[in-house]
Amino acid sequence: MLLVRSKRAADRNEALEVALKAWARRPGDPRIADTLGWVYLQRKEYKMAAELLEPAALLLPQNTTVAFHLGSLLAATGQPDRAAYYLGMVIARSQDPEEVKQAEALVKALRPVAGVR
Repeated sequence: MLLVRSKRAADRNEALEVALKAWARRPGDPRIADTLGWVYLQRKEYKMAAELLEPAALLLPQNTTVAFHLGSLLAATGQPDRAAYYLGMVIARSQDPEEVKQAEALVKALRPVAGVR
């Protein structure tokens, strides 16, 4: 995950390579779909991210990390109401304080865009 969060293009390229190799070994695994989708999101390849994160969220509905990733994608692609739904789930259920903090910040940023409460 550290490679994905890096600002360096080389690290993000390496993260993509690693995630693609994992996906090739275990196609259809929603956890790997989430990881690969997050990599695509960080690279601003939103269509590819959506194709992976949407199904992963359906298959792993209790996974707050997947919900955070999908909520982040929805926020980035101008879908504030859907983003708020998934980010709200993270805020309500996550046991990871950093994940909650990031979700709260995204929801706060959405408020001016839509009627998000």
